[in-house]
Amino acid sequence: MAAVDDCPAQRTNASMLAWHIAITEPQRETSAALEIASNLHLTVFNPRCAQRIVRRGIASEVFQPVFPGYLMVQFDMTDKAYPWQEIYRTKGIRRRNGQAFLTGAGRTPLALADIAVTALMAMCPDGIMRDVEAAMGTLLRIGQRVRVLSGPFADHVGEVVWVVGERIKVLLAFLGGVDVELRGDQLEAVA
Repeated sequence: MAAVDDCPAQRTNASMLAWHIAITEPQRETSAALEIASNLHLTVFNPRCAQRIVRRGIASEVFQPVFPGYLMVQFDMTDKAYPWQEIYRTKGIRRRNGQAFLTGAGRTPLALADIAVTALMAMCPDGIMRDVEAAMGTLLRIGQRVRVLSGPFADHVGEVVWVVGERIKVLLAFLGGVDVELRGDQLEAVA
């Protein structure tokens, strides 16, 4: 199963939900995703890509993780009912230096930008990414040119400087270059 995203996230404050990257043991992405979704009732996204292989003259399609060794897990860091530390004890989750997540300086799991996960989910609605190279090119990334869609800087074009959580810093190309922090839903990629 590529995406285990049909489990209800039983939360009272949906605005506190964020996506985090959990580290898995080698080739344990699917089993860890199922374990987290069924036992902890958290939403897990584990995109896979389709690859056509030929073995002994027989062609078949196999599904490999897009991000081997990692899962995206959505949870509320402040929720006491579903503490994120419970994921540490999940079968298939690997702890590196005492950590089961990609972390920041404070050893707290880093949050992914919702726009990045939403874009990935749109590229593989059934959990399977058919054209990885084309799909990955549609994500916002550092150095990419973007247009501001709303707010006081609407219709201005700039370059993505950094992405932290939901916030994206863009260097706009007017007035000698102005840095502004925006939400991902305020931007669109420019060719």
